[in-house]
Amino acid sequence: MKKLLVVAVSMIAFASFAEEPATTDTKVETKKTVTTGKGKTTATTTTTKTTDPAGLNNGTTDTKTATKEVTKTDTGGKETTIEKTAAHDAPGVKNDTKTTTKTKVARDAKGNIIKEEFEVKK
Repeated sequence: MKKLLVVAVSMIAFASFAEEPATTDTKVETKKTVTTGKGKTTATTTTTKTTDPAGLNNGTTDTKTATKEVTKTDTGGKETTIEKTAAHDAPGVKNDTKTTTKTKVARDAKGNIIKEEFEVKK
């Protein structure tokens, strides 16, 4: 009976320590802007900034920006340009990362892809 009581007490003690909630103060800011330009252009920009004070060296910042621009052509097709930028900033780290990808797609009036370009910059 003593063994059963000791095992039960130790299981309860372990469960109380194991289920301790993790506290994170991660802050996320999101901003979305839609712009309809003169003529036939529509642009959408989304920016997300995540700050994690418990990260590497007590403060990392991740920033992601996506811009999508759609332009109607005179022939009835569309040209779509998507540019995505991701940056990671950690204080005290020499080589912070920043990556930019750019995609350009041209479609005709039926929706078929005429031209496609893809570019990555680091």
